[in-house]
This record gives sequence, structure tokens and C-alpha cells, in this order.
Amino acid sequence: MQTAPSRTAWKYRLLLALLCIAAPLATATVASALPSRSDVAPVVKVGGPHSAGEGCVIPGNDDCANATVIAALPYNDNVNTECATDEAGEPQSTCTTASATIWYRYTPASGEIVTVSLAGSSFDTTLMIWEGTCGAFTEVACNDDFGAGLQSEATFFVAGGTSLYFQVAGFDGDFGDVVLNVTSTVVGACPTYSVTATFS
Repeated sequence: MQTAPSRTAWKYRLLLALLCIAAPLATATVASALPSRSDVAPVVKVGGPHSAGEGCVIPGNDDCANATVIAALPYNDNVNTECATDEAGEPQSTCTTASATIWYRYTPASGEIVTVSLAGSSFDTTLMIWEGTCGAFTEVACNDDFGAGLQSEATFFVAGGTSLYFQVAGFDGDFGDVVLNVTSTVVGACPTYSVTATFS
């Protein structure tokens, strides 16, 4: 004999449904136009970053095809982007001006609410989340500044087996020490419910 779900079970289902709806909106910075940036002047570099020919070491995950694969969460990484480049056909940020990129790839086994944070980085960062493959992306989220700081953060839902690419860059050519932290909450598939009603 089946019994009606407990009040606690229904609360959990409702919370899960709200997370699945709200997570893609949490970033709140997927914009159709570049924002006004009166808070930060464009970065001016005398001579620009070093080039590879000047003894500069380009990060191993400088190009999309060489994205660092994140095998499990939580995950953290530290990379200096002074010598990072923009490759031919580099996807452009939809919410700000970005360059000097590095890349990460993550594919969860089941549905997750994922948070990618660049808090603690030494420069003005930007963050794009893409779904698909290099050269054929669909945007998931975009963030320039999260909260009161100049570092980026995005929270979103990703279905199991879906590959996401994290494009980390500097605002208007800025660069420095990246502090990347990726965490998640496993939620499985976003639930669907049907409601049956009788009217008389």
C-alpha cells in the first residue's frame, strides 16, 4: 500500500524544483550588451604582456582544445595569466570585454548545481560558461563582477553527461594570478510533476 509523501519529502521536492529553475538565473549577468564600467578604467600595459619569444611560459590550458579537465568536485586551481593569449576564433564574452583566456572542462555524471568562483584572484576577472564543443558553443552563463568585488562567479544547473567549458579571462586585457574554485550540489535530474484536478 502506497502512502502519501511526507511533508518533509514534499518540501525537498519543492526546493529541488526551485533550484533547477533559479540556478541559471543566479548569475544575473547574461547580458545582451556590454555594461557601463565607470568603476574601473581600461587596463593600460606598457609594452603589454611578455611574448613566448621573450621567455614567457604560456599556460597549458591557454586554448580551448587544451582545456584542463576537471575530473571531480570540489576542485581548485591557481594559474598566472600574464602570458595567456587569445586564440583564433576565441569565443567572445557576451557581458563584458575579455581577453587573455584560459580554459577548463567539466562533465558531471549526474545533474548538479555548479558554482564556479574566481574570488581571491589578483586582478579584474571575467567568466564565461559554455556548453558544447570548441568552435560550436551555446552560452550557459556570463559574469564580470560578482558582488562588490572585481572577481567573477556563476552558478548554474548542468545535466549529467553534459560537457561544460569554463572560459576564464581578464577584463579588457587585465591579467594576474587566477584563483579558481569549483563546487557543486548533486541533484540528479530536474524533476517534473503532473497535477490532476477534478472540477465540478
